Amino acid sequence: MDSLAPGSLALALGGFSIDEDSDMAGGLPAAGVEGLRAGGAAAARAPAAAAAALVDHARVAVDRVLDAWQAPGFDPEREAEDLAAVCFAMRSAIGMSGRLAEADASALFDLSVALWGAALQATHAGGSVGEAASDALDGMGDDLYALVEGEASDASGEEAVRCVAFFSRQASGWAAVGRRQRARACLERAMRHASALEAQVAAQAGASEQHKDKVEAQVVALFSLYLQGSKSAAEGKQQALANNLLSRAVALSRHAAVGPDAALCCAVAIAELQLAQAAQLLGTQRSAPLAAALMSSSFQQLCGEDLAAAAAGGSAHAAGLLDAKKQVLALLCRAHLGAGDAASAAQALDTLEVHAPGAAASDPTGHLPTLVVEAKVAAGKVADALRMLVDQMKAADLAAAPAGGAASKDALPAGGAAARPSPADAFLAGLRMALTRVSDGSLPSFQAAVSAFVWKASGAGAGEAGVAALLGLTQTLLAQEQGGPLCQQLALQALAGDDVSVALHRSPATMARVHSVLWHRAAHCLEGGDAAAAKELFAAAYHFSRPEGAAKGARALAACHSRLGMHQRAAEWLDVAARHEAQPSSVTQLGRLQEHALTGDVAQALAAIRSLASPPCADFHPALLLALCQTAGRGAHPAIYKEAVGAAVRVLIPGEAAPTSLPPGQEAALLAQQAQALDACLAAGTDGKAAGGDSATLCAELAAAVRLAARRLKLLGWQGFAGGAGGQGSKSVLAISGLAYNQLLACAAPEQAVVLATALVQLLPQADAHLHAELTGVAQQARVLLLASQRLLDVHSQKPDSTQPLVLASSLQGRLAQHMQALPAEQHPQLHLLQHCLALETAVRQGDGAAVLHALGRLQPLAGHLAAPQRAAVLASLGEQSSGVVREATCALMLDSLEAEGQQGAASLEAVSIVPALLSQLALPPALQLRALLLAQRQLSGVPRESQCPVWAACCRWLAAHAWNAGATLAQGGDGSGLAGEFLSAAVLLQETCAPAAFAAPSLRAQQAAVPKQAVVAAAEEDDADALSLAGSLPGLGFGCL
Repeated sequence: MDSLAPGSLALALGGFSIDEDSDMAGGLPAAGVEGLRAGGAAAARAPAAAAAALVDHARVAVDRVLDAWQAPGFDPEREAEDLAAVCFAMRSAIGMSGRLAEADASALFDLSVALWGAALQATHAGGSVGEAASDALDGMGDDLYALVEGEASDASGEEAVRCVAFFSRQASGWAAVGRRQRARACLERAMRHASALEAQVAAQAGASEQHKDKVEAQVVALFSLYLQGSKSAAEGKQQALANNLLSRAVALSRHAAVGPDAALCCAVAIAELQLAQAAQLLGTQRSAPLAAALMSSSFQQLCGEDLAAAAAGGSAHAAGLLDAKKQVLALLCRAHLGAGDAASAAQALDTLEVHAPGAAASDPTGHLPTLVVEAKVAAGKVADALRMLVDQMKAADLAAAPAGGAASKDALPAGGAAARPSPADAFLAGLRMALTRVSDGSLPSFQAAVSAFVWKASGAGAGEAGVAALLGLTQTLLAQEQGGPLCQQLALQALAGDDVSVALHRSPATMARVHSVLWHRAAHCLEGGDAAAAKELFAAAYHFSRPEGAAKGARALAACHSRLGMHQRAAEWLDVAARHEAQPSSVTQLGRLQEHALTGDVAQALAAIRSLASPPCADFHPALLLALCQTAGRGAHPAIYKEAVGAAVRVLIPGEAAPTSLPPGQEAALLAQQAQALDACLAAGTDGKAAGGDSATLCAELAAAVRLAARRLKLLGWQGFAGGAGGQGSKSVLAISGLAYNQLLACAAPEQAVVLATALVQLLPQADAHLHAELTGVAQQARVLLLASQRLLDVHSQKPDSTQPLVLASSLQGRLAQHMQALPAEQHPQLHLLQHCLALETAVRQGDGAAVLHALGRLQPLAGHLAAPQRAAVLASLGEQSSGVVREATCALMLDSLEAEGQQGAASLEAVSIVPALLSQLALPPALQLRALLLAQRQLSGVPRESQCPVWAACCRWLAAHAWNAGATLAQGGDGSGLAGEFLSAAVLLQETCAPAAFAAPSLRAQQAAVPKQAVVAAAEEDDADALSLAGSLPGLGFGCL
């Protein structure tokens, strides 16, 4: 058997050898050797005559089974039991000393072959019934073959060839349907005859020509057995055994008895096996070089001189040899590409062109052109590859071969026929490979190739296949991650033509798929931050959208323009989306609001808000109101934000006594936002309409928000409305109150002040219980009414001819008086003081003397709480036209206030400065004047020395002069009350208080001693005023007025 020693390249590369403990060590299984040993004994046994009848009975049973197994009602178990009984009877008839006759043994073998063939056929039928029948039929065949297996093992010549050939074919059939165990059993039975057959082949070495055909048949049978055994061993991961059997098959294919046709068949069969092995090796890049080496060896074997001579001699199998070469070279090219060796791949294709010119163009599978393109691309010849694709496309007929799925570059068959891809699929497969090398430099070549493809696919004769090809082109171009922008450019250029648009519109289903591809790619770009690319893709998708999807496409285009900062264009696209909608959608209206707010189109933004919430859109949900407010807040105009927050308040906060749907604290926060929006509108400028409405309307809305807050706070309680003490809820309530306060102070119309004050009176008492523990609700209400009254008086000052502010102020003060009754004066002196001051000012402006006296009388007990500004304000409100009673009451109030301040040790020049005003502006009785002078002297003398400035000294001199003149006047008039002397004494005290050395005139004390005598002279010389008055000697000091 040395001639059958291992010699194939696969075995040499694998480095494998047959294991010593393998059941096929030495080439034959042990069972085969035992069969040969038993064969001699079988020849010595006599044939059993009774077995012939049983063989006929078995033939009848088998015929019945073969006729009935496909019919309904076939019971395989019963039939198997019947045949098993026949086999048992036959075995009993043979006994230990008999044997079957050769004819009977041959008949039983034929019956087994028939049953096994039916079993394989049942397996092909499939299904549970077919599987059950196959198992039963295979078991019956095994039972019959068991009767002749001993005799068959001793078969020689044609019988041995027949057994080996049959079991090899049967093993191949079982392997094809995946029944490897049965295939292995068939191979084991064939191997039991292989040793005898090999011995016969070896014994006939150098046989004559007349026996050469017989030897060739034996060699071919052994070749088929070893080749199938190699396949089975490889599938069972027994690589050493597979290589050993393959090497034996290769050696047998070169046997001298093998004729040219048989040699060609053997070479092709070996090549097919090696193709399958190489295809498995191509699964990983590391195994690609090994696959290339295997294919190189296989090609060398196919190029042997004997095979070439046989093919040249007109063998019927020459075409098979050429096809095997093409497949081997194609897979060799694939292996080199997998290993990254583009030059060797190109060389393999060149060799293919030498052996089979035009093979790529005439390839029935259509995969060779794709392989050629891949090799050219790998070699950097992208332009050549694209030209080849264009040439193939121009010569193709798309309508004759409808496009299916795009061809895959890994679809090259390892052997056997495969469905030829359509021309469009082949082009797209090649284009997909070429796109891995797309660049700015190669872009013109790609544009030309794509244009040629589009021209062919959009033609009138392309039909549905052309439309499908356009879809495949779009998918191919937009699926590329490498060179994505360039591929996107190619796709958009391909879809931009009118012919393409017409073709796609003829097929709505395909157009919808094109739209889907464009849409998803655009969405991917937008998510990745490439808004410019997304804009172009969405625009193309919009062109191919259905009417019901036009609004969605317009919104997507608006989103892209918005991200690019093109807000005006975004607003225009959203307007387009709104026109395409049968009913307004919340998404579109929110987008319109955002874009119009950013562009400053207030009217359109407000319209979007109203479309969204008043009445709400069909798909409106309250959760959208948060987005509504956030979107409106991004705009530059407060009127937009005001409208949005107002809509949210109207929807989310019930006006009546209804429970809330918002979490605790959210109502307060929302109303605070509304107050802030209204405050921003009021502060926007004098143009009321541009700020969201006139000031009266805005103040009314602010007051309504405050009243709503008061109602909801009363209904829900502090926890439900503001969310508990502290936190954001408290800040929201403070914001509402503070903004209303500010507008109360700033409003120009009296009605607005009254409205805001009334609203605040409702809210603040409830809020102060949680925000300001030191203030009661009544006190806070009083403060609001005081502020409102003061604001009305300020409005009257601006418009003195209007009587309405005074009427409203008087009305508010009446309400204020009711509140003040609940506030003790000793606990809230300042509130009472402010109340009476405002009442005094109102009465003075109304000219109501009785009300003025009443107010002054109410202020009298609170004189000690009057501060200097308040005293000045009271004095300023009373003019010289006031009655004497009013003047006296005013003076008494001022003096009581000064006296109380002095008793508290708070004497100051600022406080005393009002005395000159009293003396100069009010025509007071002498007693009050004297009281004022003496009080001023005490206050001035109590001023600390460091504070005795020139102004202080000037005030003292003015008062001293006034006292001297008043005393001299009384003395000259013959005053009998004795006040003249007191005036003069007061003048002396004031003189001494401000340092007498400052006067150049004689001492006032010396003049005071001469007063009685001078007074008589003065009566006679009443015109000599200089003798009685110091007024002419005192410079103008600026006192006597406020």
